[in-house]
Amino acid sequence: MHLSRSPTPFEWALALYFVAVLMIGFGIAGLVVAHRAAPDKEAAALALEYRAFWFLGLGVGVALITWISRKLTT
Repeated sequence: MHLSRSPTPFEWALALYFVAVLMIGFGIAGLVVAHRAAPDKEAAALALEYRAFWFLGLGVGVALITWISRKLTT
């Protein structure tokens, strides 16, 4: 699909905030699932917690970088 105009900075920021919210949501969901895992699935729960914290960190990082760049450019 060909866009007739390029996206505005606000539209880019909105897309990045959407991605950040998705990543934070997946991170929280991963932590909840890992916390509720059965005791015999401890290794899988630890691996899931590790990845969930990465998702949380990346989501917060994307949101922070987007917010800072919007503050510096406007």
